[in-house]
Amino acid sequence: MDEMLFNELMQEIHDRHSKSKSERKVESRPINLIFSTGLGHLLTYVDDSLKPIKNLAKDEFAYVSTGVLVIDGKVITLTILSNDPGTSNYAKAVAAIHTIVKKDS
Repeated sequence: MDEMLFNELMQEIHDRHSKSKSERKVESRPINLIFSTGLGHLLTYVDDSLKPIKNLAKDEFAYVSTGVLVIDGKVITLTILSNDPGTSNYAKAVAAIHTIVKKDS
């Protein structure tokens, strides 16, 4: 059941971003959880109309990494906004995603 939900959500993300004429996918990365068991994937898109601009407004980002985690039927949506996915802050955000823990209720 989790796999069907996961595949449907990832397809929706792909469909939403493939409609943009200025965005293109630059990375696709599976999320291998360290402390939980589940499915996860992160897709990174760049907006080529924003990428060459040196001083973007505080609310504008050239890169969006988006995806989902599905853990025991629960969905966690993921979004990382950045102007440079090569920074240490971006790496820290991705590392934090890998360490998400399912809290038993």
